[in-house]
Amino acid sequence: MTASALLDASPITYRRWLGNGLAYERSHACLNQRDAAQRLDVQRATIGHYETGRNLPSVGDLEALLTLYGAAGRIEHYRALREGARRGENWWRRIADVSPWFDHYLGLESGAVAIGSFDPMYLPGLLQTQRYAKAMFRADPDITDERAHELARVRTERRQILERADRPARLRAIVDESVLYRDPDPGDRALMREQLESLLADTEDPNIELSILPLRGGAFAGMIDHPFKVLDFPPEMVGDHGVVYIELHGSAQYLEEEGSLELYEQGLRDLGNAAAAACERLGAQPRELITKALKEVT
Repeated sequence: MTASALLDASPITYRRWLGNGLAYERSHACLNQRDAAQRLDVQRATIGHYETGRNLPSVGDLEALLTLYGAAGRIEHYRALREGARRGENWWRRIADVSPWFDHYLGLESGAVAIGSFDPMYLPGLLQTQRYAKAMFRADPDITDERAHELARVRTERRQILERADRPARLRAIVDESVLYRDPDPGDRALMREQLESLLADTEDPNIELSILPLRGGAFAGMIDHPFKVLDFPPEMVGDHGVVYIELHGSAQYLEEEGSLELYEQGLRDLGNAAAAACERLGAQPRELITKALKEVT
């Protein structure tokens, strides 16, 4: 894949891929940062800043580094990534300001090709209708109606990654059955009906796999009680193994070590297996659980 194949990715993602890729190419050439800096006649920190994405290399430095690393054949690929980092657009900033930690997440999500999501308290943002999302934001008394509308629009427009023409992202969402009944605005019954109907339609989308942990499913090994996401990126973007995103109260945590990724990937597998086994045992698959909840709100 070339960078041009992901024109809707954000500069945050392109910068990440460029930095990770340069670190990978250097390591593959069995060189350390000091070696690269000496050959380029720059400070070691300069190479480090290129590899973390803090700074973008000039075209000249980029070509010199890749030639040094024996990767001259990939110069055009990396030049395209650099151009994307310089000229790309963070589309959500046209709609609303978001917190810095979530701004970074949106940038990463824009370039993901697979997303694993576990949500025990509410539906994942990628599956929320705009009315549901707005009601979620309006639960905060400090958020105005106008601000809630802007944030809800950002949330629902994120769905474009599941619908893009080139390599749409695949979403594997695992939720607790309780989210089907947790109405963010009990005074508006039509809101939850609309949301559940939308969720029912999502079960037919080939890019979405929805698993539900039934309330009557019982306890299981490896239970997890906090929401998290695992983002996978195109394998062609060398050096990028993915990232775990954990949203905290007023902040977020990003885990990128391979051990952490493996731990949470296994967690997703365990949750998915537990959901499938419980649904099979109870004779109620996700569509049936959603339909049951839908009948209760109509």
